[in-house]
Amino acid sequence: MLKIMVVGGPAEDYIVRCLTSIINQSVLDWDAQVVLDPVNDKTYEIAKAYERPNLKVLLNDKQEYALPNLLKASELLNPSDDDILVTVDADDWLFSYDTPSHKDSLSIVKSYYDRNPELLLTHGSWRSFPNAGANTNNAPYTRHEFDNNLRKFAWRASHLRTFKYKVWKHINVEDLKDADGKFFRSAWDLAFVFPMLEMAGLDRIQFIREPIYTYNQETPFSDTRMRLQEQMYYTDYIAAMPQYKYRENF
Repeated sequence: MLKIMVVGGPAEDYIVRCLTSIINQSVLDWDAQVVLDPVNDKTYEIAKAYERPNLKVLLNDKQEYALPNLLKASELLNPSDDDILVTVDADDWLFSYDTPSHKDSLSIVKSYYDRNPELLLTHGSWRSFPNAGANTNNAPYTRHEFDNNLRKFAWRASHLRTFKYKVWKHINVEDLKDADGKFFRSAWDLAFVFPMLEMAGLDRIQFIREPIYTYNQETPFSDTRMRLQEQMYYTDYIAAMPQYKYRENF
């Protein structure tokens, strides 16, 4: 089953697109957990109106930021080892390649897992909003990069990110925190994806070439706009952290 984790803060202008893109997927075998921070806008109220048996919405008492919210979402979804976790930012939405109805993003993801029972993780591909023709980092990793410390090379494990729970559960929570013991608030996606890439190994990772995700670069609340220097610092910080060892068995 697909277990979709939607996390975010201020997203009142985009949360409808996000949630309707999930609800309208042609794949029906999914559960979604939305975890939102209180940010003095209408994101939660709008999201709450879309709640249903397989889509739950939670508002935190205080701002937790992305990593604690992902951990909370995964716990609430109660996944089994072979369930596929999917991360979606609350101000982004799913998009399916060459499909006007935009219903097949999750179907495309599921098809890769169905064809390869050994598959543990997928990444890619996205289109920018509002400029769909903007450059992206959509590309696969290489054997050379995996053999020579993946963290030293250009980051490409971006949206849409999906992974088996049995890989996710082996991440040490302390590796999601900085030297002060605080969860990363910038470059936080690197902190949890690098360990899974390293544990899975290149042969159990699939790069998805079809654009299946819309990456919102219009929002004024992105880390790139609000915390660029911090993002750059923690990108280097996380890249310098010890690598995880490849795991043969999960």
